[in-house]
Amino acid sequence: MKIDLDWNQFSQRYLLENRIFVLEKDDSWILYTNDEVFIVRCLVDKNADHTENVMFVERYLSGRNIVKVDEIEGEEEIFEVEDGTA
Repeated sequence: MKIDLDWNQFSQRYLLENRIFVLEKDDSWILYTNDEVFIVRCLVDKNADHTENVMFVERYLSGRNIVKVDEIEGEEEIFEVEDGTA
């Protein structure tokens, strides 16, 4: 099963614990991981202010557990959870 989480939930639960794969698009980043039960995705929209984007990368995407990827398999098959619970 695939689950879509918002940034706050994703960063608190998965960013430091798991290997995160990041796909950068023109207007967003897609962060993708697996917690042994679920495949979890988070979409982070880029800010219109480039400085904010640089700060996001420096603060969150510079960690050792981040792997930049060129594509994410099955990206179109994401199951969205409205209330953020899994």
